[in-house]
Amino acid sequence: MGALAASTVFSNIPAHAVPALPGPRVPTGAKLRGLNHVGSFEQDYQDTIWGGFWRTWDWSNWIRPQMEDIAKVANSVRFWGNTLPIADGSVSLDEYLGRWEQVLNLARELGLYVYPCGGDLRHWGDFSWKQSTQTYAVWSQLLAEYNNVIGVDITNEASDTLQSEPSRYSYRESEPADRLLEKLSDLVRRQGIPVTHSRSIRQKAGWTSAYFTDYLADFLDFHVYYPAAANDSADAYRQPWGEGKELIIGEFGKDTEVPSSVRTDYYDKIRAMCVSDSRCKGAFAWSAWDLGPAEPTQWGLFDGHRQLRSDIGDAFLSFPTKDP
Repeated sequence: MGALAASTVFSNIPAHAVPALPGPRVPTGAKLRGLNHVGSFEQDYQDTIWGGFWRTWDWSNWIRPQMEDIAKVANSVRFWGNTLPIADGSVSLDEYLGRWEQVLNLARELGLYVYPCGGDLRHWGDFSWKQSTQTYAVWSQLLAEYNNVIGVDITNEASDTLQSEPSRYSYRESEPADRLLEKLSDLVRRQGIPVTHSRSIRQKAGWTSAYFTDYLADFLDFHVYYPAAANDSADAYRQPWGEGKELIIGEFGKDTEVPSSVRTDYYDKIRAMCVSDSRCKGAFAWSAWDLGPAEPTQWGLFDGHRQLRSDIGDAFLSFPTKDP
């Protein structure tokens, strides 16, 4: 599958087969102070990344304790799914759903809102249209049983994936990717769960450089990887695909290669946006734990000893959990 440019689909934006929903499902007056639960990219995941995370499923040593640390400082968690291990036969659909149920039950026990991500098209695997839709149909039925699920990111940063060279695991079926994303959105929306399609922005212009997935979203999810001004998000609301929609910052963060002062300032800027923008329902820092021991993988709010890093930790604790 080659890169899919926005211009190839903007002339024929898919209409929702299922009516759009208000979202995300955040209680009135609440804000999300969230963290991304991540895998250890230096274990046995190799280039499959999230596929390896779901195959290994280290519940006792990695998944559960990371969730418990998240609950100490946050009220919400973004948790990644992945279709690749189902596609290659290493995990059955029933096993996959059972593992999601573990996570959802623990999150409810810990009092966390859950923001599930369905996976990413770069690690999709040899998964047919029928298999993809079947998986999302039963997965969304499970999610609908939990009232702490606030919405679903159908796939992580599809705009980046579809505009870059494919990996060996990328989605490459004959059906166009835009039609697949539309169908998956409607399957989840049919369960009463609002959906979005996250995308990454690294400069102010990203708030207005539309991609077709923005039109498919009930709410917006931007991954803000630059020191944004508090009012930058207002640019998105003035676009035809952003009118009337609310916003989640699904990812933001910096690794330890940059000075602490830079990291703290960056967190403070994202916090200022959350406070000043009434349509921003909260933000999820990347990440709760480090991805590995080397500096370029040290993104975690918690260090390798599960201690809160004081620079970004203190800044994160100042993020609101209620509207100002």
